[in-house]
Amino acid sequence: MAEIFKEFVALLADQFEKDESEITESTTLQDLGADSLDVMDLGMDVKEKWDVEIKREDLNKLVTVKDFVNYIQEKKS
Repeated sequence: MAEIFKEFVALLADQFEKDESEITESTTLQDLGADSLDVMDLGMDVKEKWDVEIKREDLNKLVTVKDFVNYIQEKKS
């Protein structure tokens, strides 16, 4: 899980032009200034990087970085 967390934080930092140290498990996409297009892009990035497809109905339930990391971890298992 720590590895996925690090990689996901790096992905977010790059996409939203933030410093990785600013992003924690409790950071929300709203905190990063994400709009609906950003969220869709993020879903595609997750699919590309981890081969995990986030269903649209699930995407709306994922709020924090921890939510995303847990989802990726669960789907990869």
